Amino acid sequence: MKLWSLHNESQMMYAVAYGDTLQDAIERTCREINENNRSEYTAPENWDGEEFNENKYGGVILFT
Repeated sequence: MKLWSLHNESQMMYAVAYGDTLQDAIERTCREINENNRSEYTAPENWDGEEFNENKYGGVILFT
């Protein structure tokens, strides 16, 4: 599995999620948010992201 840095394109929402692919990480994130009422409903098509590793952003993700 890989670690993904995700952002929602229609809401101010960010996430870090594990997944084999970007789509897998997005689906895991949406499932966690929607099934456990973590925030407003969110749909997979509103998310994008990129793989996060020690070479990206100096190994730090900041949420603002």
